[in-house]
Amino acid sequence: MRAVIAAVCVLLAVVCLTVGNAVWIRNTVGDIRCMAEALPEQPSPEAAEAASRLTDELERHEAVMSLSVSYTLTDRVRELTASLRAHALSGDAAGYRSDKAMLLAAIDDLDRLERLDIRNLM
Repeated sequence: MRAVIAAVCVLLAVVCLTVGNAVWIRNTVGDIRCMAEALPEQPSPEAAEAASRLTDELERHEAVMSLSVSYTLTDRVRELTASLRAHALSGDAAGYRSDKAMLLAAIDDLDRLERLDIRNLM
């Protein structure tokens, strides 16, 4: 009987940690999405500074996020923020807008893949 109780306790702990991690990731990704959506529409030194702040925010949370989020997704977001900053500094409007759109799509992928959904288990 003790083994059953211990197994149930371990199961509950795993479920709570999983749900807690998903909630934390979704909140963090939501903050990052807000920062990305607030980026200026046109490349400028201010846009480059905002992209640097976004990169700093990603790096601050990356160690914990990488425990459950695929490295390919976090790397993709990090690379897009670096490219976005470079386009902002160079004044390349087309590249900047393209990278911003791809960055928002990559952030949406991070959020979608961390939702508690049966499709994410398959």
